[in-house]
Amino acid sequence: MLHILLIILKIVGIIILVILGIIILLLLQILLIPIKYTFCGEYYGEPKGEIRVKWLLFVIDLRIIYENSDFAYYLRSFNGIIYTNKDLEPSLLGKLIRKLVSKYFDDDNEEENEKDETSLPEDKHKDIHNKPDKTFDDVKTEHIKTEVVNTYDDLDNWINEEQIQKGSTDSDTETIHENTGDNIFEPIEDRVNFLDRWKESVDNIKSITYSIRQALKKASTTKDKIILIIKFINKDSTKTSLSSVKIHLLKLWKHIRPRKVSGLITFGFDDPYQTGQVLGLLALFIPVYKNNIKIRPDFNESRFEGNISGSGRIILGYLLSWGIHIIRDRQLMVTIKRARKLLGGD
Repeated sequence: MLHILLIILKIVGIIILVILGIIILLLLQILLIPIKYTFCGEYYGEPKGEIRVKWLLFVIDLRIIYENSDFAYYLRSFNGIIYTNKDLEPSLLGKLIRKLVSKYFDDDNEEENEKDETSLPEDKHKDIHNKPDKTFDDVKTEHIKTEVVNTYDDLDNWINEEQIQKGSTDSDTETIHENTGDNIFEPIEDRVNFLDRWKESVDNIKSITYSIRQALKKASTTKDKIILIIKFINKDSTKTSLSSVKIHLLKLWKHIRPRKVSGLITFGFDDPYQTGQVLGLLALFIPVYKNNIKIRPDFNESRFEGNISGSGRIILGYLLSWGIHIIRDRQLMVTIKRARKLLGGD
């Protein structure tokens, strides 16, 4: 019995080791197998260009094409289309991936909608309690307007009673409205209009003074922040961190830069002297492009045409180690945290 149990444990252990070996092998492939990219572009009266990114031959193949003023992209896997902006049928794998992605985003949208619905009553409750109180001028103006309206209503009722008793005509009623209402309540209307104008003028003055105070406060705050930023940049720790960032970025550029570049550029201006000046300026960058890009000046006519192509590779394992080195640089992390705090970040 014990012998059988040991055999079972041995088989289970072998299975676990095989699974772990497969996982480690996949991780090593992802981290160590390079992502290769190529690019090419040309301009002969019309721009054209293409960028292609491949990993593990046909596992991932991304193409971005610009031609005839049209932009297109194709993401393929195992020679089947996963995503594209053209009217092409995706493969079975592409349909499965699209279904999973759409389901994931639909679930996220449903959760966001539920959160919004639960937060609506609170917002309404806040709006009710946050309503601004009426000022004394508003209450006074409304009271005067109410008195005017009530007085007009009383006048209408009195006219109607007089019309029934005396049998006056409609024309007489209109004459009474015109001759009595306008003359009796004109001072009250003038008072209401004056209060409205006075309140509007006071509100305008208040808004202008508030805007000026806010602008002065903002200017003072900005000035203080600029002084703090200058002091922060002039610190020795900040200078050391900036030099460290420069070194890290140079290392990253050396890794991701194109390994092979070739091209031919022909240019010229109407003025030969100007063509010579540009040629002299481009000669300063010979250490950068070396002899990989050939430049041909044209001193006879104005023209610009040419082509360029290149290729390179990116290893995810190197990017991972590059990021770990940055995170382990404690002084750089402290400087970044201080900079975010100074700029108002979290």
